[in-house]
Amino acid sequence: MTYDYNLSAEERDILEKFERNELRPIPNAEQEKEYAQKAARNTLKKMKRGDEQKTNRDLQPAHTISKE
Repeated sequence: MTYDYNLSAEERDILEKFERNELRPIPNAEQEKEYAQKAARNTLKKMKRGDEQKTNRDLQPAHTISKE
């Protein structure tokens, strides 16, 4: 089947396997889902902390000047 999507080679491969019924569910899907969600939450927390640190570091010169 031909599609007009801009798919990467990996995405095309997955789509073709799906259409040929070659994909199978993983036995521990719920555990894998929970693991991925936890990893995503932790990544977002780290990114938020990094943004807060960056913001504080960027604003430090302004705080120093304002105290003078």
